[in-house]
Amino acid sequence: MKKFLIAIFILAVAAGLRAQTTATKPSTPAAPAQNKPAAAKTGATKAADIKTLLSLTQAGELAVSMMQEMLNSYRQSLPKVPDEFWLKFAKKIKTEDLVEMLVPIYDRHLTHADVTSLIEFFESPVGKKLISVQPAIMKESMQVGQVWGEKLANEVTAELQKQGYR
Repeated sequence: MKKFLIAIFILAVAAGLRAQTTATKPSTPAAPAQNKPAAAKTGATKAADIKTLLSLTQAGELAVSMMQEMLNSYRQSLPKVPDEFWLKFAKKIKTEDLVEMLVPIYDRHLTHADVTSLIEFFESPVGKKLISVQPAIMKESMQVGQVWGEKLANEVTAELQKQGYR
């Protein structure tokens, strides 16, 4: 159970790091009621641009990859569970599902101008380089995060025992 909680914590931290951007301005306020068709068009365009940004940064693919790594950990810790179960469960993990859940989050925290600027950045040579090295950075960060998380979990456990809570 402790390993499971550590894995969830690391996944959450890694996903947060991956989603982190340089621009964090709040979204623009909703358009007045008389401009609803224009606002809907702008919203649809912004949503499409957010999906482009998520595609460029490979956010969905990275998260799915992390989930598959987590499943591999479960697979190793639960050797009696048949391979069929893991294969069937892995098929349920879809990038598109995560992307659809991320769009409203990006929409709340970034203006349309922020999103287009980020797209421009990630299409630049340095942006492409960051995307190309990001999986290695995330893998190494997760390894460091796991060691860090285990150390903290052990310290919490020891302190709780010392104070008579366990």
